[in-house]
Amino acid sequence: MEVKEFYDNISHEYEQRRYGGEYQKIVADLENAYVKEYIECGNCLEVGCGTGRTTRELVKIAEKVVAVDISSKMLKKIEAEKTGNLILVNKSVYDLAGIEGYGNFDTVICLRMLSHLDYPYEALNVLSKSVKKSGLIIFDLWNNLGYRSILKRIGLKSSAVYTSYMSIRNMKKMIEAADIEVLNYRGFGYPPLKPFMLLEKSNALNCFAQRIIWVCRTR
Repeated sequence: MEVKEFYDNISHEYEQRRYGGEYQKIVADLENAYVKEYIECGNCLEVGCGTGRTTRELVKIAEKVVAVDISSKMLKKIEAEKTGNLILVNKSVYDLAGIEGYGNFDTVICLRMLSHLDYPYEALNVLSKSVKKSGLIIFDLWNNLGYRSILKRIGLKSSAVYTSYMSIRNMKKMIEAADIEVLNYRGFGYPPLKPFMLLEKSNALNCFAQRIIWVCRTR
């Protein structure tokens, strides 16, 4: 199923599916806290904003937030609570160059999206060009040693939408090819069972996390 169609179809239940469990809510808050460590005042571009869980945090910090999503139905979920410093845009990541301010953002954030694309390398290049020199690029990729990838390989899990997994080594190669500098990275996403919460709150076993969030900077 195409990414746009998939998210249009689940927009009415996305919040429940993604954050319905207590474990998932805690992990989402941990991810947001990690991202917020690097956000300063300025203009922020968020690509793949979904129903706005991260967006709601960004508008509290940034002077302006341009939130982009390919699914118009997902965007409607945050349209009603739109603030004065938030602009919503219905576009694909590949069309970002047409957005006002492209190339001059202080920060671009793209979570839970690149691994759904057929051409993540190309998309990362588009993201890196959206910020000014020394601007921040924060994004995640899905790890082939994470539990979802392993379950999928042995036939115990399937994906309703295309999702790619790669090794951390290949993630680093992809980042090098985009000519951006890694400042930090952190893994999130283990089996949603109480014993694994300690791993979510630490930085101990990145190599087995489901998602790796990268904080990079343009050269």
